[in-house]
Amino acid sequence: MTLMDRLAALSALDALAVLALVAAFGGISWRIEHPKPSNPSVSWMMAAYRRAWMLEMVKREPRIFDSQIMASLRQGTAFFASTALIAIGGVWRWLEILRRSPAWRRQSSSARCPRCCGSCVLRPC
Repeated sequence: MTLMDRLAALSALDALAVLALVAAFGGISWRIEHPKPSNPSVSWMMAAYRRAWMLEMVKREPRIFDSQIMASLRQGTAFFASTALIAIGGVWRWLEILRRSPAWRRQSSSARCPRCCGSCVLRPC
């Protein structure tokens, strides 16, 4: 099945929904990056603050404190991203263990596959 075959199966309402999603995403992105002067966004304020801080940092001689701040900013986001991935992986594994447990199978006996003998639980054969 090619991409065109798959797209041909979609209706005009599907195309309209995708268009609305893209328009909403673009509108929100534009609104965040171009706020009203009376009501600036956090992203815009942080960019202005960083720009002013960098201009001040260029004017004076380098200090260890500045390099520590830059290192902590870089490591903070990396730590958050790696921690989030570990947490997502842990939840995913916990759900897989839960799904394979006998107690879960007893509770989900009504969720058996309708296409076969019913031996596959929660997965179509």
